[in-house]
Amino acid sequence: MRPTSTKIIEDINRIINAVRIAGDNALDDDGKKAMSDMIAFTCYELRRKYELTSQYFFIAECNAQRKYGEEYDKE
Repeated sequence: MRPTSTKIIEDINRIINAVRIAGDNALDDDGKKAMSDMIAFTCYELRRKYELTSQYFFIAECNAQRKYGEEYDKE
């Protein structure tokens, strides 16, 4: 059985709520672990549901890193 899209949306909303609560404040170690766990699990749900194998995901992560640099690492 794979997760439903409704379940994935609920998990994404949990991440959104966690980001809202954290705001622009730094997270302590427990907060970092909790946020990391939520993001990693939801990402894994998405990857399994839609068969986003490493072939697709690795390229997407490389592109995300490049885009992040373009948007936030400007001097």
